[in-house]
Amino acid sequence: MLLVHTNIYNLIKHFVFISFFGWRAYSYYGKWSASWFMMFRTKSEMLKIVFIDVRCLNVVMPDYSVEARGVTKVYRSGSIEVDALTDVSFSLQRGDFAAIVGPSGSGKSTLMNLLGTIDKPTRGEIYIDGVPTSKMDGNRLADFRNKKLGFIFQAFNLINGLDAEKNAELPLMVDPMPESERKKKADALLTKLGLGNRLRLNPTQLSGGEQQRVAIARALVRDPVLILADEPTGDLDSKNSEEVVQLLNDISKSGKVTIIMVTHNLDLTKYCNRVIHIKDGRIEKDAYVKEARTKKR
Repeated sequence: MLLVHTNIYNLIKHFVFISFFGWRAYSYYGKWSASWFMMFRTKSEMLKIVFIDVRCLNVVMPDYSVEARGVTKVYRSGSIEVDALTDVSFSLQRGDFAAIVGPSGSGKSTLMNLLGTIDKPTRGEIYIDGVPTSKMDGNRLADFRNKKLGFIFQAFNLINGLDAEKNAELPLMVDPMPESERKKKADALLTKLGLGNRLRLNPTQLSGGEQQRVAIARALVRDPVLILADEPTGDLDSKNSEEVVQLLNDISKSGKVTIIMVTHNLDLTKYCNRVIHIKDGRIEKDAYVKEARTKKR
């Protein structure tokens, strides 16, 4: 029974494979061994032991919103190869607010492109909400990206011809959602972010901090599982930078979304509960922070 405890996650993984593809496929793909036959003589016996152990141990399977497994990215130009990322692995759960830091050229932007499904790894896999993304393409990938991911950019990337409300509801316009519902959802988010009285203003009429709040609302409007923030405070002064990152901290604490932020400002990592240091395309250090700072209001 101790062996079953030690391998509980593997057992469940193997059982799921068997449930979908059957015993013959399981044996064919080399997942079976004599030792497993000795442990479980029948499928029902394995099912019984697994579920008894899960119930006794009160095991809770981790809810990873994003997981990178052995991700490597190699850029090729003729006979020249450049390793941008090498064997990068990490996982984040819902509610995590992670900072990715490192010097210029360390691979931060490459990693963000891969996480955002803008590019694909040379080797390894990235899972978003449990779904492998490297084999997706075309409309399927675009639809997945629009539903599962939210993006926040350094330069805001708002449309000047649209007011704050229209900018925030923009990701919803590809769906057959009634305009009244889109407006209601965008208005609620903007009001929550302190822009309830700025809904009809164009980006040029807003401060930098207000524009980034609109961008945050746009990233949140489809209830994504992962938000990627690429230098979100790069164009802001120190006061607005602190306020924006504090907002991201508050949003992550809802437990509904994971946020990954690339930043050169190490002082802002105090608001994150996870800091991943990258150097020369590898994870140099990866640590959880005991308690992310909350700004006193």
